[in-house]
Amino acid sequence: RASLHCRYPSVAMVGRRKPASKNDTRGYAVASMPSKVAEEQELKAQAQIDAPDAPEVDDDDGASESGAAAAATSTRRGASAPLSTEEQSRLEQSVLGMLQGAPSLKKLQSVVRRLQQPGVNCRWFPQGRAATDVRRTLCVGCGDGSYELGMLLANATEDELIVTFYEAEARLKQRYTNFAVNAWVLRALGATLLFDVDATRLMESLEAAQSPPHMYGSICFNFPQTGSAFPGTPAWRDVLLHLIAGYFSSAARVIETRLIEEGVGDGEVVLVMMDRPPYGELPFDELADAVGLQMLRRERFDGGHLGLYRHRMTWHDRVVQADEDSTCHIYGLRAFAAEGESSMPSAPRVHSEEGHL
Repeated sequence: RASLHCRYPSVAMVGRRKPASKNDTRGYAVASMPSKVAEEQELKAQAQIDAPDAPEVDDDDGASESGAAAAATSTRRGASAPLSTEEQSRLEQSVLGMLQGAPSLKKLQSVVRRLQQPGVNCRWFPQGRAATDVRRTLCVGCGDGSYELGMLLANATEDELIVTFYEAEARLKQRYTNFAVNAWVLRALGATLLFDVDATRLMESLEAAQSPPHMYGSICFNFPQTGSAFPGTPAWRDVLLHLIAGYFSSAARVIETRLIEEGVGDGEVVLVMMDRPPYGELPFDELADAVGLQMLRRERFDGGHLGLYRHRMTWHDRVVQADEDSTCHIYGLRAFAAEGESSMPSAPRVHSEEGHL
C-alpha cells in the first residue's frame, strides 16, 4: 500500500466506495491504477451498462430471462446474424410474457430490438407486414393504450392505428405504471400516438396535432367516462350524455370532412358501452341521430386480445373488471347509410378505451 501511493501519488481513493450491485467490482479495481487509466476503465464499464441492446436477466422473471438469453445468444452471433424460427418464437413469447406484468423498459427494449433487426420477418412490425391499402382508424380516449397494444400484437387488425389520449404524455406516465412501456411498444409497432386530444373537439385537436382530419375511415371510443359522480346518479348521467353527444357531433364532422375532401362516405363512428344498467339505458341512438348519424349495426365487444387489456379508472392507477357483456354501437352518416351501403363488409374493428368507472 505504501509503495502504491509512492508510485502513483495521484490515485483517487475511489476504491473504497460501496459497489452499486453485487456484480459491480469496478470501484475496487481502479484503486490500483493511475487516475487516467482508472477513468478510462470506468467510462468503458459504464458504456457497457448503458448499451441499448445489452441484455438484462432477471432471475425472478422466467419469461424475461429466456428472452434476454435469446437476445444474448443473437448478440454473440453478431448484430446482422439472422434469428432461427425457434429463437424468434422464443423472443416473441418473451415479449408477451413481460407485458403481462410490469417489465423493465430497458429489458423489454433489448428483446424487441432483436425482433426489429434486418432480416427478421416479425409480423408485429411494419417491415414484416404485407403492403396493402391501409385504412386509418382514430382511437380516442385510450386510457393506458393496452387495448390497442393487444390488437396490434394479436394482428387482429390491418388498420393503421392513430392512438390518442386526453392528457399529456408526461401526466399519463405519472398516473399509470405501465404507460411508458405501452407507449414505447405501440410506437415500435407502427402506431401513431397523439396527446391532448379532446373527443368532443376532434377537428380542433387534430389540427393542433398536425394530423389531417380527413385521414380517418373509422373513429372509435371505448367505454367513455368522465371520472365524476357515481354511476346512475343524475349528475353522472348528465355529464356522460354531454360527453357522448359531443363525441358523436365531433366524429360526424371528421367523417363528413373525409366525404368532402376524398369523396369517401363510408366512415364509421364506433361507441363501446357496457350493456348493464345504468350504461345500457342511455339513449345512444337518439344522440347519434341528432347529429346526422344512423345506426349501421351492433357487434359484441371482443374483450381485448392476448390478455393485455387493462380496464383502468380515469383518475387512478387501478385496474377494474370490464363487463363481458358489452356492445359496439356502429354508426355512419345518415345520407350514406340511406343509400343501402350499410350492408357492405367492413375491415376488422378496432376500439380505444377511456375504460373507466
